[in-house]
Amino acid sequence: MQGIEALHRGGALMTWIFSSGIRAAVVVCALLAAGVPLAAQIAEAELQGVVVDESGGVLPGVTLTLRHVETGTSRTVVTTENGRYIARGLRVGNYEVLAELVGFATVRRTGITLLLGQAATLDISMKVAAVEETLTVTGEAPLIDVGRSGIGSNLDVRQMQDLPLNGRDWMSLTLVAPGVRGGGGEQGPGVGNIPSFGGMNNYRTKVNVDGVQTNESTNFNSVDIDFSQDSVREVQVLSNRFSAEFSRASGGIINAVTKSGTNKFSGSFYGFFRNDAFNAKDWFTGRVEPIQDNQIGGTIGGPLKKDRLHFFFSWESERRPQTQTPRNGIPLLEKSYPNDFSKDMGMLRLDYQVTANHRLTARAASTSAVLLNDNVVDHVSNGWDRPTWGQSYVLNSSWALSQRVLNEFRAQYINFDRPRQAKSHYPRLDFPGADLGTATNSFAFKDEHLLLLRDDFSSYLSGWGGDHSLKFGGEWFAQGIGGIFGTNWDGYYRFPRDPTDWAEVVRVVEANDRVGLQDLLNRGIIPAPSNAVFALGDASYWVKPKILGFYFQDDLKVSPALTLNLGVRYDVEIDAAKVVRQTRFLSGPDQQPRGKTDRNNWSPRIGFVYAFNDQRTTIRGGGGRYYDQLHINSGIQDQAIFNGDTYAQPNILYNRDPEFMINPLKGITLESLIAQNIPTNIRAMSKRIHVSHADQFSIGVQHQLTGSLAVQADVVHTTGGHELSGHDVNLFTDPATGEPLPVARFGRPDPRFGLIDLQQYDGRSRYDALQIAATKRFSGRYQYQASYILSWSYATSGANLDPTRPIGELYGPSDRDQRHRFVVNGTVQMPHEVMLGGVFFAGSGTRFATNAGRDLNGDLLTDLARYPDGRKWPPVGGMSDSVYRIDLRVSKRVTLFKSLTLEGIGELFNVFNRRNYIRYNGNQSSRAFLQPIRSTNLQYQPRMAQLAFRVAF
Repeated sequence: MQGIEALHRGGALMTWIFSSGIRAAVVVCALLAAGVPLAAQIAEAELQGVVVDESGGVLPGVTLTLRHVETGTSRTVVTTENGRYIARGLRVGNYEVLAELVGFATVRRTGITLLLGQAATLDISMKVAAVEETLTVTGEAPLIDVGRSGIGSNLDVRQMQDLPLNGRDWMSLTLVAPGVRGGGGEQGPGVGNIPSFGGMNNYRTKVNVDGVQTNESTNFNSVDIDFSQDSVREVQVLSNRFSAEFSRASGGIINAVTKSGTNKFSGSFYGFFRNDAFNAKDWFTGRVEPIQDNQIGGTIGGPLKKDRLHFFFSWESERRPQTQTPRNGIPLLEKSYPNDFSKDMGMLRLDYQVTANHRLTARAASTSAVLLNDNVVDHVSNGWDRPTWGQSYVLNSSWALSQRVLNEFRAQYINFDRPRQAKSHYPRLDFPGADLGTATNSFAFKDEHLLLLRDDFSSYLSGWGGDHSLKFGGEWFAQGIGGIFGTNWDGYYRFPRDPTDWAEVVRVVEANDRVGLQDLLNRGIIPAPSNAVFALGDASYWVKPKILGFYFQDDLKVSPALTLNLGVRYDVEIDAAKVVRQTRFLSGPDQQPRGKTDRNNWSPRIGFVYAFNDQRTTIRGGGGRYYDQLHINSGIQDQAIFNGDTYAQPNILYNRDPEFMINPLKGITLESLIAQNIPTNIRAMSKRIHVSHADQFSIGVQHQLTGSLAVQADVVHTTGGHELSGHDVNLFTDPATGEPLPVARFGRPDPRFGLIDLQQYDGRSRYDALQIAATKRFSGRYQYQASYILSWSYATSGANLDPTRPIGELYGPSDRDQRHRFVVNGTVQMPHEVMLGGVFFAGSGTRFATNAGRDLNGDLLTDLARYPDGRKWPPVGGMSDSVYRIDLRVSKRVTLFKSLTLEGIGELFNVFNRRNYIRYNGNQSSRAFLQPIRSTNLQYQPRMAQLAFRVAF
């Protein structure tokens, strides 16, 4: 196949990478030449404030030295004529600030902790001194942000280390942050539990690690590279209205920064163990399901040259033998299958302080994993094995070019593979009650190569209406994506009724007996199928989409009380029209040989923060537009699979042929299919290509009650537009009712084709919420964070269930609609080096999709479920039970020798063994309709325990 050859031509690949890099370098150089100041705090923090004398008068010319305590590196800034200073691009961690001015006593501020993405304010008061004098003051930066209007929060070092975490997936910890909702995804290699925001799907969430994107390009709710919990220092969660420096996300942002070495050699060796001996009985099988999960790893870091060059290395290995059991109400099919999982992760990071004002960071990370028998819905023949492997290389440069100008450059290259290796090559048998045979969307392999180049500047400018904190930047994102997508290669048969003997069907499937299937039809064990679909041609693909983006941001301090956040960004997917190439067979008002690239993606963003005189209370609000990245997976399928040029799926109605179950194609080839106009299913993309977007608005108040406790309340409104949905445009409909007419009787408007799945950008969504949160940082030996969300979520989320229906009829409550959500997390330091941590979660029920499980109207598509009186269920019509869960963690540390410590850890998840479900059977033809289905998501399991140890120095 040509596509396979292209994927393995290393020279062509390297040419693409370097040519993309050269073009990106030109873009970056153009931005540099423009001379406009810009900045980003994606992977760092900043500190700003005003220095005054005892009378409150501003002090220009004060020299402030900001020393990073862990590494000994420092940055020097000088206050401006109005006494203000700002230092960007600072490493997260603990700082000591020294303020010096001739004639004044030197002030030393200690205990300043800067969190990831934080813009902390630290005002300093100096007094006149006749002799040399130094005043030392200990105090932390304020909890509330008086300069930014967006909504977000942080998970600090203590939360990352001391909260209970089943499975040690660091991204699952973000579920405790205010404004976050679970993604609901199943556990798998490289998946991560990416959360969702603002009623959006979790593929509209961007995940950044060390300032660069890690989302997989064809499946945005997954990550390319995973990281051990022990390699991640802290996490920032931006849930609404983030600034213009953040791109390609209309839901929310997850920012993480990895650990780095310090001036002190340190390391750890740890093991975390789960065993079924500590678990409660499974809610579905009534027995304790066997599990033995072992996670072993270690870290080491320290100075290669004190105050200049530091390293950090981490490694972790996981082995988890496990099983899964389908639940469909058919005892014969409800068997347990091996579902073993293994993963290895490694990371090496180097930090080099070239000069006092220039820092370089290099990071290499790798992930390899295997999940056996994934996607076993009704029978093991449905499943596939999922190996995953990937490598990431990142280079960051942070350079303070002057007192007011900072340049940050980032580059990343990722190589990633995630095939789905089918467990069976028997035709798919689609019965109303259950499916047997090969999964319809497995692929032999999938290969991704991603190159990201980004450059950002920042500066500080007084005048023209106030103090301007200016930012400007650009990025170039080039991708090479290829593979072989195996859809219906082994055939697909749809049946109107269940078989009379499931055992006979299982026998022929497991024996891979094609002739036996015809025999079952002849004997009346299976009914006559309504139709069959078989794949023909070449389904390999190789696409090279590229994205160019740039932004401008001005955080304008109009007065000590009022700050305006003014920003705009622009993103364009340059080769989008090539990726979503149209089929050459169709013409009409909404199709053409090649689509048009969406080039009007301007994103204005405006916000305000008003701080009252005591700087302890602020009102914040604003609005803006946020664009996603095109869901490339749909474009790939269109170009490589469904366009009918090189690949086709003829839709063959049952014709009573005595060998129909053995050979329905009767010698049909792709060439003869095209020449004879034999009906085939195809997918077409609308020529009106749009990048989906969301308009986010919020207004709220935040107040710092004490030095360590702050509360906030925000009203949030989000509307989503141009969301992708599918419609079969090749059906005759009843003019009186709008219902589709049976294909077997009336045929198709275009007889050359079966289903024409027209992918259009006419979906929409809406989210309204009240979000309340309280945060207490560590003091008095404890800390906590609590949040409550009251929300409503609507969307056209069921559009693909019944693509014949008008989009308006499919708009309603979405599967992200959860009315109430309450989360509390906290840690307490007990006497004798004992630490307690806990998470409490409670939520009302969520909705899930329902369908009839069969074709009710003869359009050869699965229809919406119906009530007994014939009324249609809503697309997302089922409602789950409410959920709550308590997780606890206790640890005890003892000193073995000098700085060598041993920590024993015990964790208990779902302490009261509450039956929480996330998956339900929505197939109306199944005996288990509306019944819960066993999930592999670790957040929805019976009571489990985990024991661990950590040796550290």
